[in-house]
Formats: sequence, C-alpha cells, structure tokens
Amino acid sequence: MASTQEQKEKFENEFQQIIDAAPVNVGSKWNGRYNWVDPPGKTVSQPKVDTVVNKLPAELKEQYEDLLNNFKHNRL
Repeated sequence: MASTQEQKEKFENEFQQIIDAAPVNVGSKWNGRYNWVDPPGKTVSQPKVDTVVNKLPAELKEQYEDLLNNFKHNRL
C-alpha cells in the first residue's frame, strides 16, 4: 500500500488530468493547488474544488467521483 503522501500525489496528478480534459472555461477556475487541510474554522480549498467539480461534464465528474472513492479506500 502506498504511503499517505504517495496517495495524495497520485490523487493530485489524476485530478489534474481530469482538469486538463475539462473545457477551458472550467479548467481555468482551478488554481492548481489541492489544499489537504483547511485553516481552522475555514474551508478555503473545498469551495474551489466544488466550484470546478460541479461544472465538469458528466463523464469527467464521474471520473472524479471514482478517483475520490479510490483515494478514500487507499486504492490509488
């Protein structure tokens, strides 16, 4: 099983591939950084991720959900 850091790197790489495949108007909203831990009391990264993911075409949104599921179960 990969380490936590390796899992995060694989997740980030695959997420970037999904963003690269997205239409430009969606991909341009992504800041290129996946913040794993938000500052206390704030959710800095989640709104950005949600904004991008919610605008993905259905096929890419499905790929993201599979990626997220695989990450949660340490299967990357």
